Amino acid sequence: MRRLLVPLLFGLTTIACAGQQRAADADWSPEPQPKDRRFRETEALNAAQPMINETRQNALLGVRHDLMLSNDPHEARCACLAVEVGRPGDKQFFWAGGPPDVPTDAVVVAIGARGVACPNGDPDDRRRRPSISGVDQLNDDIIVEIEDLPPGRPLASGAIIPRPGPKGSIYVQASKKNSLYARSPGAGRCRVR
Repeated sequence: MRRLLVPLLFGLTTIACAGQQRAADADWSPEPQPKDRRFRETEALNAAQPMINETRQNALLGVRHDLMLSNDPHEARCACLAVEVGRPGDKQFFWAGGPPDVPTDAVVVAIGARGVACPNGDPDDRRRRPSISGVDQLNDDIIVEIEDLPPGRPLASGAIIPRPGPKGSIYVQASKKNSLYARSPGAGRCRVR
């Protein structure tokens, strides 16, 4: 009996204290609150999004997966590689989702191997997979590194890069010595602009 009495007294004390706390709370009311709105907001899939300020921010410098060469024919600028440099809206580029705002102190570069002769590469240009692995700056020069990717890995066919300095140029070079892309005799890198 004693074992039951202690929990019962403890429970009654807790209830009495809770009522006292509610009486001291000025915001507490025993009346139900009006239910003129939903309890919580839910998000629907593919629902129309509210209009946000339409000003787009400048795109960040770096390698892009949404940029590639357009389907127009492109000249081979370097070994086994077509390279184009310009502004984002130029016709030689294709953007998945449209071109971003690129600051004036930057340019866009895109690469590809389709339709380009490559004596040491795979005769089927659809199986050649050049990809930008990085962008470096050396003094006034900008160097875009190209790698040969195996099937299954996502290609980075474009990049937003800084403009070269007043005495600089834009180069592409192979990221590995055994890569067949972007080779030029002697210097090991190919000048594209």
